[in-house]
Amino acid sequence: MDTSVLISFWEAAWPTVFAIVKTIVVILLIWFVGKKLIGLALKITKHALEKGKVDDGVQSFLMSLLRILLYGVLLVVLVSTVGINTTSIITLLGSAGVAIGLALQGSLSNFAGGVLILILKPFKIGDYIVAKGLEGTVTGIDIFYTKLLTTDNRLSYCRTVPFPTAIW
Repeated sequence: MDTSVLISFWEAAWPTVFAIVKTIVVILLIWFVGKKLIGLALKITKHALEKGKVDDGVQSFLMSLLRILLYGVLLVVLVSTVGINTTSIITLLGSAGVAIGLALQGSLSNFAGGVLILILKPFKIGDYIVAKGLEGTVTGIDIFYTKLLTTDNRLSYCRTVPFPTAIW
């Protein structure tokens, strides 16, 4: 076998191999630094939420939402580092977000009301409230529903409303 063919092949392929290895090293570096920064941001956010005495359910939701968003940003940075145009990907994600938001409009409204209740605390468990045509003693507050024990001892679920008509 002629070694000059192998040498000429290696000389021609070397710049491409070097560029690929360099890109892989940069991607790994961005990944590890990004993971550390995400961990730091999540730690700072968790500390701030705990110091602000935010409800555990809201803390959990906000932390998972922030984690998803930060990893999404990291993924877009990694994809753009490879050389792929991210404009179309971001446009596609934005369109999907609008479509999902419109499809889940009612549920998202209940969810937003639940988050407002857990943050602003207009009423608490044990209060007697009138909301959405139901009245009773609050036995539980979830993100989507508020549980009421009516005067006739029935457990009712009221879609979460941030501010009931009356509180006793």
